[in-house]
Amino acid sequence: MDKVYHDRRMLKWLPFQSLTEQGKDILKLLENQYAQTQPSLSEDQYEEMQYRFEEAYARQEPVTVGYFSAGRKRCLSGVILTADLSQGLLVLNTGTIAVKTIISLK
Repeated sequence: MDKVYHDRRMLKWLPFQSLTEQGKDILKLLENQYAQTQPSLSEDQYEEMQYRFEEAYARQEPVTVGYFSAGRKRCLSGVILTADLSQGLLVLNTGTIAVKTIISLK
């Protein structure tokens, strides 16, 4: 008797999808496992970033801003349009970043 193998594909995993609350908790646990904390910067690093910001803003040079969001380090490149200090935002032509989350400026 010849048996033909039949792959059940995702059918074997469907029972694990039935408990949606458990699935959400597992996803949160996995996200938190790889989450990082925002690094603290020294005064020298702040001064260097301030100098780079002033130089790039005056010359309208493209910059790459490293910032911290949702437990991860991210980057955004563009030209600095303005810095809204009342709102605490840095506005680039490609997006907006909260100033307190910035960790590098290149």
